[in-house]
Amino acid sequence: MSRANIRFYEAEGLLCPARQENGYRDYSEDDLTALLRIRLLRTLELSLDEIRAVQEGRLSLRDALEKRSAELEQEEKRLERTRQVCRELCERSVSYDGLDARRYLDELNRQTAPASVMAAPAPVWHADVATRVRAPLRRWAARLLDWMLFSVLWAVLLGALLHINPTRSMPWSIYAFLVLDWAVEPHLLHRFGTTPGKWLLGLRVVGPDGTPPDEEQARERTNRVLLWGLGLYLPVFSTVRRLMSLKRCVDGDELPWEQETSLVLRDGKRWRTVAAVGAWLVLLACSELASRAAVLPPNRAPLTVAAFAQNYNHYVDYYGYSDTLLLDSEGRNAAAQEEGVFVVMAGSPELNTLPEFDYEVDEDGLLRRVVMTVELPPARRTDWLSVPTVQPMLAAMAMARAQPAYDFLNGSGEHAFFILTEDPFVDYERQLQQVRFSRSLVQQGYLETGMNGLLLPAEDREQSLSFRFCVEVIGK
Repeated sequence: MSRANIRFYEAEGLLCPARQENGYRDYSEDDLTALLRIRLLRTLELSLDEIRAVQEGRLSLRDALEKRSAELEQEEKRLERTRQVCRELCERSVSYDGLDARRYLDELNRQTAPASVMAAPAPVWHADVATRVRAPLRRWAARLLDWMLFSVLWAVLLGALLHINPTRSMPWSIYAFLVLDWAVEPHLLHRFGTTPGKWLLGLRVVGPDGTPPDEEQARERTNRVLLWGLGLYLPVFSTVRRLMSLKRCVDGDELPWEQETSLVLRDGKRWRTVAAVGAWLVLLACSELASRAAVLPPNRAPLTVAAFAQNYNHYVDYYGYSDTLLLDSEGRNAAAQEEGVFVVMAGSPELNTLPEFDYEVDEDGLLRRVVMTVELPPARRTDWLSVPTVQPMLAAMAMARAQPAYDFLNGSGEHAFFILTEDPFVDYERQLQQVRFSRSLVQQGYLETGMNGLLLPAEDREQSLSFRFCVEVIGK
């Protein structure tokens, strides 16, 4: 007798083993005796309801066996009459075209046992197992939907609420999904017997008694799924465990997490597949929406210098640039005077500082214009230097994305920011909603390179440079 048989009889209430403190079943000699009795009575083809009634004393064993004996006698008579009809048809050499079906059906029906006796007999004991749902594709799709839901919740938390770049956090976000799954799924299984993905695809998890699993069973199932099914998302190990689980599922073997619970299919209606695809698209759109909302700065226009500096520092962190670019509350670079700073300009000590922003505010102290200027008078220099690229881009973002008219849903204007770093030697002017930003560069005696604004001094020539960047609000 297999473990599946034993679990089935326990779910049917025919067997009640004791439980140890660790949750494992403790089968006694009485339990073994009960299993043997159940197997014998099922081999005699007594129904589960009859065995249950005998156990509970509502039906005597003698009455149950006499009833079964009467059924067998009726079945024997029916089989004998069936054999007689077969022999008669053979002896008469009746052809299919000459077969008088009504005559023989009437004879068989007159000698057939009553409907209550002829009801479909219960299956023999080896068929007493809960039907396993393999459906690997449906299982995978349900898990994918749940994973997408967790990823959207995580993206909303990071992007829309905390304004953290989801792309930069992706490596450890996977383990955040793992924690969310571990924390949430057992409660859903215990309370509802399903998760959103499983519910949409008609799947349900049940315990031995056919109801949603208890808290311990639900927790154990989730733990085993995450470890033996998904491999804790660990490289290589996760791939191996997924492939092994897929093979066991296709072969119909018991999965490691379905020893105490079973996955059942309520229905496989076609609309569920269509709804699952629609839900996946909606979740994908929500994830993209949350990612785009994450680019919004913490302060919206109108801005003060301090608020602009906060927005600027937000993008320094959001895109992972060096902390040496951070501004203080007055909009000045806090690291500009630190010895050994090397971020934008390079070369001799007088050039080894960061260029500063100049701010123009109105009578209410609200920021109207931010300007960065670098002027190097003609002189013979042997130092190389780099044209500012990152600082202008961050300043443009801090100003433009703060405007009420900024449409974060439409990403068509985003390239206007990043082009400031892509070709730093070309004069550039662009208007984005209520903000205009421009850049101009005039230099001589330097050789332009393709290395992020790097300028190399030409031999035997004087070098000079004039760089100006401006971002300003052009509307109210």
